[in-house]
This record gives sequence, C-alpha cells and structure tokens, in this order.
Amino acid sequence: ASIPGVTSKVAETQAERKAEEIDELPNLDVAGVFDDDEACTLPKPIFVFEQCTNMSLPTNMSIHRFIDTEKQVHQVIYEASQENALVVYTLADPLTQHAMKSAARFHQATPPSTVQAVDLWGSLLVEMESHLQMTLSRDYFRMIEAVEYTRKQDDGAMPQHWGDADILLLGVSRTGKTPLSIYLGQRGFKVANLPLVPINDKLHIPKQLYEIDQMRIVGLLIDPDILRAMRSTRMEAMGVGAERSNTGAYSSRLQCRREVQLAKDLYQTNATWPVLDVTHRAVEESAARILQIMAERGRYIPTSME
Repeated sequence: ASIPGVTSKVAETQAERKAEEIDELPNLDVAGVFDDDEACTLPKPIFVFEQCTNMSLPTNMSIHRFIDTEKQVHQVIYEASQENALVVYTLADPLTQHAMKSAARFHQATPPSTVQAVDLWGSLLVEMESHLQMTLSRDYFRMIEAVEYTRKQDDGAMPQHWGDADILLLGVSRTGKTPLSIYLGQRGFKVANLPLVPINDKLHIPKQLYEIDQMRIVGLLIDPDILRAMRSTRMEAMGVGAERSNTGAYSSRLQCRREVQLAKDLYQTNATWPVLDVTHRAVEESAARILQIMAERGRYIPTSME
C-alpha cells in the first residue's frame, strides 16, 4: 500500500532526475547569424548543400535540404550554373558526394556555364582520418545522416519525411521523446517523434502517420503522477508559477491523467504499435527495449548496433 506523502516525494525525486537527464542533452538548434528583419545581399550568389544549417539567409543564398539522389544533385547544380553561383556542400553520403563532384566537373567543362563547388566535409574528414589513424566507415556517415534527420524531425516537424524514419515515437509532452530520439539517432537510426497534444479533449493526428510503415511506430506511456511531478518541476525550473491558469492546467493531476488516457485510447486502436512504459526507465533502457522490438519485427538495424 502507498504511504501518503512518501509516494508523492518519490515521484517528485524521480521527476527531478528525469528532468535533469533531459536538460543535460545539448541544444541542437543553430542560432541565426542574421536578424530576421535584416536584409543582406552578397556580391555573388552562393548555393549551399547542407545537413545541419538552420538560419536566416542573405537574399541570394539558397539552402537545399534533403539532397539524397543524383537527380536532385544535377538539378541544383544546373540552377547554380545558370546564376554563376558558388556551391558549398556538407553531404555525408559518399555516393551523393561523388554525384556532386561529377556534376560540378561536367558544368565546369561546358562553358559558358561554370560552377565552383566546395566540399566542406572532404578536407575535414581527410584530416580526421589522418589524425585518428583510421578510415571512417559507412556506419559513421550513416550516424551523421541519422542525427541530422532526427534533429529536423523533432516535435512533429515535417511529416512529409516520416516515410524515411527507421522509428517514429509517439507520446504526450514530457515522456522523453526528444532525448530518446537523439540517443537512437546517435546510434545510426533515423527517428521522428510526434507529441500527442489534445485540443478540446481530442488528439488530432496528421494523416502521414497512417501512410508510413506501421511496424516502425512505437507509443510511449508514463505514470500520470510521475508526469505531473515532471511537468511541475519543469515549470518551476523555467520560473513559471502554477498560479498562471494555463501552466496549472498543463501540470494538473486531471490534465495529466486525461492526456495519458487519450494516448492509451489511441494506442489501443492500432494493434501493430508496441507500447513502452517509460516510467522509471532511463533513456538507455528505453532505447534498448525499442531496438529489441525492432529486431523482433525484422526491421532494419544499423550494422554498428547488431
């Protein structure tokens, strides 16, 4: 039987530890180098192939994300050649890198169009291999690609790319979706996550969730009392008092129970989704269990994890 006061204190202590665990993760956002309202134009245009840029740009600088096919490479190189642009790229995949170099050489050899291409990763990786006295494997490049994908797909972002995910996590706020996603991403998995946020006591799920491989979706659950303590601890750490009505609702016992029940109801309508209770579980434990589930289902596991 529960002892009044003791159970609550244990929940608060566990919540504080879990909140600290989440807050210790690095902030992966990249701050902008230009103010949002500041107009800037470079003397000549620059095209950037990137996997890690998120900033305000000069008016004639273009960012091309999710470049992963030869056709996409040639299309952007052609556009760059028409504007006499400098192409700067940070492509982790060796095949895409090769396509980029080939396309740039082709346009350099066919005047009047010219393209200068700079591989920011190339020289860096050569120096890293020399310094480390090792050859970086495809597992390393997959890890880089997975981390960038995971960062961009956090918090329900860009559902049009969910089909590329190895794993998609569902859960209410403060169930540890982001740290769990990052942990798995650093191990070579492309992970997306979707927060289950009720509006008028209903969950509104993007249609894209049902268009992807349902065997890759995992639902997260947590004890409502632990969730309440975690949310209260988080709000206090942010300096937001419970006297504010919206904050009080967010961390109230009733709200936490309602959200957890809505999540359970959603999971029960989709029998193919495994459900993992993350209460009292460290990120490492949850990740290990998810990998076990994926392995049992015959889903792809990066070789570094086998």
